[in-house]
Amino acid sequence: MKGLKRTRLANSVYDAGWAAFARMLHYKAARYGRTCVTVDRFPVSS
Repeated sequence: MKGLKRTRLANSVYDAGWAAFARMLHYKAARYGRTCVTVDRFPVSS
């Protein structure tokens, strides 16, 4: 399992998982009349 965490496949699975979670979160927010905002990982400093 240690070696798997650095492979491209593992990164793709990880990204797909977060994308699915974000999609569900946006769907649920819209369903209940709430706002869901996606924020960049690194804030703009300038």
